[in-house]
Amino acid sequence: MAALFGDAAVTGALFVQAAPQKPAVVISERLASDTPRATAAFMEVHAADATAAVGAAWAAFRPAEHRPQKLTNATPARDGWEERQLFDYETSPTERAEAQAIALRAGGAGTVLILDGATTAFEKWAAQLSLIAQSLRPKGYQPLPSTPQRLEMLRTFLAESIRKLGVPGAGLALVDGGRVVCEGGIGVRPLGQLAQVDR
Repeated sequence: MAALFGDAAVTGALFVQAAPQKPAVVISERLASDTPRATAAFMEVHAADATAAVGAAWAAFRPAEHRPQKLTNATPARDGWEERQLFDYETSPTERAEAQAIALRAGGAGTVLILDGATTAFEKWAAQLSLIAQSLRPKGYQPLPSTPQRLEMLRTFLAESIRKLGVPGAGLALVDGGRVVCEGGIGVRPLGQLAQVDR
């Protein structure tokens, strides 16, 4: 799919609809009339910024729908994304509906996730949708490797944090690529004693 909307281009889309009374996500264009509607739409969008990307995504997803924007929340860059924003939209109390968009951008390209539908459906699928949203990465993303220097930085940060918080000790384990790259402990077990935390 490719479409142009002003200065933004939607180049790909996947629509996933969740049926709340069924044990799995159902990919389809239409659900039974007695099923609360809930749609998660993933779109690849090329735009100058998050606002333009979300506008293009909504225009491709539901061209006739124009919900007033209630809140925009920018979150720190992470996982290869340079810009991450959450857009919340107003819905009427009688609708019992949710409307959100999450814009993730790296360079001129990005992904927009639109969540639109019944509140009850999103309450049921909140954990799954959160996992999906948190798992999205830009094309070509490579996480930073777990080098000895980075592991030492992590241990130093943890040691400083437990000291500031007055915590006697903490266990640490780090898994990278399915293998344990660091494990052990920092500090002592009971406060005032010398027994080291070792796991």
